[in-house]
Amino acid sequence: MINTATLPITDRETAQQFTEALHGLMINLTQHMRRETDALKAGDYSTGLTDAETKADLVHTYRTSLAHLKANKDSLSRFVPVKLDELRRLNASFQSELQVNLAAVTTAKAVSEQLLTRLADKVSAGNRPKTYNASGSMTPTSKGAALAVDRAL
Repeated sequence: MINTATLPITDRETAQQFTEALHGLMINLTQHMRRETDALKAGDYSTGLTDAETKADLVHTYRTSLAHLKANKDSLSRFVPVKLDELRRLNASFQSELQVNLAAVTTAKAVSEQLLTRLADKVSAGNRPKTYNASGSMTPTSKGAALAVDRAL
């Protein structure tokens, strides 16, 4: 695929190439988000979040392309107004899909944090004193293994 996000848009052909590339990129990004959302909704967190590098690349290219689109909006409006309208509609659909994805990611994060909290509570519950000794203090328990969790998602 040609990186059209860096080409100045000075004619109809360049405008057409750029809008077609952006259209394809938006379709790919939307499909990627939809697959991730479906996996997360199904509770398949490992599959849902495994392709983060591809997603990051797509998002970076999308942002770069949007900046190029904004910088060349007058040329695009002049050379390919119909395609620009098409991109606006596609962007609205993409934004809707993005909101659904964000809700799924937020829910998955909350569920996983709750599971980790419950697990930590269960592990630490075994380490709490349960009885008093003759002096009236809690009986010491043996030191259990600590549970360390990396919360970065």
